[in-house]
Amino acid sequence: FFLVFPDWGPRPVSEGTKHISRMKRKIFLICCFCIQLCFFLTTAFIPSANFADKETSSSSKKPTKGRMMKVTSKQKTWGVLEKVANQVLSSTNSQLWSLPSPSSSSPPEVHKLYMDNDGTYPNNPTHPLLLYRSAFHGTQQEGYTKIVSSGEWTSPWVWGIFTYHHYHTTAWELLICVKGQADIQIGGSNGPIVNISKGDVMLVPPGLAHKQIRDSGGFTLLGSYPIEGCSGPVDTVRGAPTEDQKANIEACVTPKRDPVLGLDIASLFMDDV
Repeated sequence: FFLVFPDWGPRPVSEGTKHISRMKRKIFLICCFCIQLCFFLTTAFIPSANFADKETSSSSKKPTKGRMMKVTSKQKTWGVLEKVANQVLSSTNSQLWSLPSPSSSSPPEVHKLYMDNDGTYPNNPTHPLLLYRSAFHGTQQEGYTKIVSSGEWTSPWVWGIFTYHHYHTTAWELLICVKGQADIQIGGSNGPIVNISKGDVMLVPPGLAHKQIRDSGGFTLLGSYPIEGCSGPVDTVRGAPTEDQKANIEACVTPKRDPVLGLDIASLFMDDV
């Protein structure tokens, strides 16, 4: 220290020199205090500001995909049955609004449900299950005729849904409930349970696991698949997919229209992609 400030070293001094030395010491102490204060402010406040910035930036990032989580970029919700906005229906499917409904002048409600891969079942992160509530009001035979006459869907089978988790990798599946009601689990053992009843129409995308839990009232479905756009013969898979089956899911084409209401299927979820 005395090497830096040699004139502050111990030596006989006069009263005037002592006064000057005291002033220098005071200035030195004030400088030390200011340096310590700056150091304290730097360590006390700047790290917390950086931490806050990190918190803010991390909260704005897209969360990890998983059931019941929202993807901020498109507000896609996992595992939740959401109603398709009327604006989407009216802007892309104007013919829907002219369809007669025996109970109301409004069109049937259309819902969508996204399920991500759960570790076993691939499900379909980009294509949702679509559910039309009370969209069909005919008999079983009328439903059969409607499907076949469209010329775009196979002749339907008449049955229910398997009571074990399964999915199809090569085709979309059309299900029209013509009798009774049932609870269907979607997406695997941790997925939501959706009730469907007479008049409901369900479109199941490739890869999406589904299973019938319980039924009543003679639950009966008409099931059909698109004639074109399939990535192979319709299959039924119960476990994790192979690489070829994953490729089939990716290659499967979305049907242009459903045979019941004639809706443009892709338009119902194109804003989510």
